[in-house]
Amino acid sequence: MKTNKIYLGLLFSAMVLLFANCTIREGEMAGAATQRGYEIYKTCESNTLYFIDNKVDICFKLNAWLEADSSLKDLLEDKWFPNYKIRKMSDGMYGLYAGADLAYSIETGNLPLSDPSAQWILSWRGTERDLPNYYDRPYALTTSFIQGTQELHVDHADSTNSWHVTIAGADSSEAFLDLNIVALSRLMPQSLIDDDFTVTGTGKYDFLEGKIWKDGELAGWTHHTCLSFEIKEPMQNFFAYEGLTWNGGKVDLEASNENGEKLLVNAEFKGPYNLQITYKDKVQIWNVNTEQVTEIF
Repeated sequence: MKTNKIYLGLLFSAMVLLFANCTIREGEMAGAATQRGYEIYKTCESNTLYFIDNKVDICFKLNAWLEADSSLKDLLEDKWFPNYKIRKMSDGMYGLYAGADLAYSIETGNLPLSDPSAQWILSWRGTERDLPNYYDRPYALTTSFIQGTQELHVDHADSTNSWHVTIAGADSSEAFLDLNIVALSRLMPQSLIDDDFTVTGTGKYDFLEGKIWKDGELAGWTHHTCLSFEIKEPMQNFFAYEGLTWNGGKVDLEASNENGEKLLVNAEFKGPYNLQITYKDKVQIWNVNTEQVTEIF
C-alpha cells in the first residue's frame, strides 16, 4: 500500500508538470527555489557572451588578419570568416561581404588594436537573430539592438591587454553595453574566443518581444521587458559542453517589466562550476556543467 501511494504521488506530480507545459531538467526540479533566478542569470550570460563571440571578436580576428603575413591571409580569412570576404573599402576602412552584400564595416583608423590610441568601430544593420534565446525559454527573443544600423566601439584601454567595448540601443531604447575585456593568455589575442579573458562592466537588454518572470506564471508583454546587470567581480570565460560560458566572478541582475515589477538576482561563483544564486532570500549553489543544485541553504 505504501508503495502504491508513492507511485500515485509521483504520477500526480508528473501530470501536473505535463499540463503546466514545463520543460524541466533534473537539476531544475531540485532547484525550484532559485530556478527563475538561475534562468535570469543564464539569459544575461548567453546574450553577453554571444555578443562578444559574434560581434566583438570580429574586430580581433580582422586585426590578426591585417597583421598576418600575406601568405596566411587566405587561410585566416577562410578560418575566421567562412561566410564572408574581406574587402578594403577606403583608407582604414574594411568590409565583410556576403556575396555582393555588405554585412559589416570596420573602421580601424589605420591603427592596430594593440595601439594605445586604437579606436575601432564595427557597424552593421541589425536583424532579429542578432541575439539568441536561452534554450527554449519564452523570453529574450529579440532586443533593441536589432533596430537600424548598430555601431560597436572597441577602444584600447589603459593596460596593454585591455579593451573598452560599448554599444548603445537604437531609437528610443535605453539598452546598452559598457564592458571592459581583459585578455589573460596573451597581450594581443588573435581571437578572444580562442583565448582566456575576463569581463567587467554594466549593461541593459531591452527585450522587444517575449515574456518576463513573474510569480506563479509567465505573463507576456510585447515591449519594455528589461534585464540590467552590473558585474561586481570579473567574469571569467570557460568552454563547457554547450559552448562558451562563465566560470568565475560575481554579477548583480535586475529583471523588470513595463508595469514596474522587478526581480533581483545575485550570482557569484564559489569555485569552479559552482554558482551561488541568491533570489528572493533563497540561496542555492548550482553546478553550471550539470545544472543541478549541489548545495541548498
